[in-house]
Amino acid sequence: MFCNKCGTEVEDGSRFCPRCGAELPVASRAQAQPQLYTAGNQTAWSQARNRGFAGQAGNTAFAAQTGTMGFSAQAPRENFGKGLLGAVLFSLGGVVIWVILYRIGVVAAIAGIATMYLALLGFNKLGHVEPTKGTVLICILITLVMLALAMYISAALEIQAAFKESGYTPSLGDIFGYYMPMAMDDSEFRTAVILDYAKGVALSLVYGVIMFIQIGKKK
Repeated sequence: MFCNKCGTEVEDGSRFCPRCGAELPVASRAQAQPQLYTAGNQTAWSQARNRGFAGQAGNTAFAAQTGTMGFSAQAPRENFGKGLLGAVLFSLGGVVIWVILYRIGVVAAIAGIATMYLALLGFNKLGHVEPTKGTVLICILITLVMLALAMYISAALEIQAAFKESGYTPSLGDIFGYYMPMAMDDSEFRTAVILDYAKGVALSLVYGVIMFIQIGKKK
């Protein structure tokens, strides 16, 4: 910057000319000062801001790809096949519960509710399928099959336990293939098995009706 009166070069931002003492124009001082001070800060601030925006954009993109923004960027797609497989696998837990309760002398029919619940849970966990009237019906059918399997296994174990008391322990293969058909020919044994199975089915159907009502209310 130069003095307007004598033309001497003076330091930017100076108020008076060091040679002639003339007061420098205010506009010149105001224009010169920001160019040295503000411009430098503006550049530094812009760089920091750009780095921040770039970092934020990068983090957002990474989070969207990895699903770390609280929820996944894209909800899992429903897969009916995996859901059906999950319903079958999870409902096997109900079979285990039934057999255990039957062996310890507790009302095994309670496992009917557990089997139905686990079937619906398997549909949701493996297939990401929310409960609908259709899936509830499917889970009811799966539950009926699983409860029949659970009752059959429980009856076989009961027959095996009866043989153990006499000092002879047949294999499960012999029980299922030979002794079970014989036991089912006995009307008293058959009635007891059917009655226990019916209780489990009834409780599972009650749970299914409750699910139907809840689904209807949501709509």
